[in-house]
Amino acid sequence: MAKSKTAPRGGNFISTVVFFIIGAMFLVLGIYANVRAGHLDKVCTEEIEGTVKSIYSREEVRRTGKHTYREINYYITVQYQYDDTFYTLSPNDAVSRDRYRKGDRVTVMLNPDDPSEVCLKGKTRGMRISFIMLMIFCGGFWVMSAVLLIKDRMALKK
Repeated sequence: MAKSKTAPRGGNFISTVVFFIIGAMFLVLGIYANVRAGHLDKVCTEEIEGTVKSIYSREEVRRTGKHTYREINYYITVQYQYDDTFYTLSPNDAVSRDRYRKGDRVTVMLNPDDPSEVCLKGKTRGMRISFIMLMIFCGGFWVMSAVLLIKDRMALKK
């Protein structure tokens, strides 16, 4: 009995779809980071000094396959005064654990139309770098999915 020379269909196709979906997720995250940074750059135009009131940590857990990664991120709570009103907020920007101490002065950028919308000065640049990195990952996953798809097609032609 002669053996068939056709390649099994679907092995690389499934990998292709998975890599394409992962690439799409990186694309969405990258676009979100860029849009958010652009929004903050546009609306947070007023520079104001605040005082670090507290530093707290938040454990974030990521699971990939069989592995669980625990990461501790540090955040600060800042108090500042704008138009005779005191605000105590936590910008959603992770900071280095040793960078700030309670009582330190810190520069925040705020939205004059909504003074409760703030970010730490210079943090949107980091969001832009995140956008670039996510775009690179997206491209890498899409190239990988294209390579796998081509390999699958070539195996079918043999």
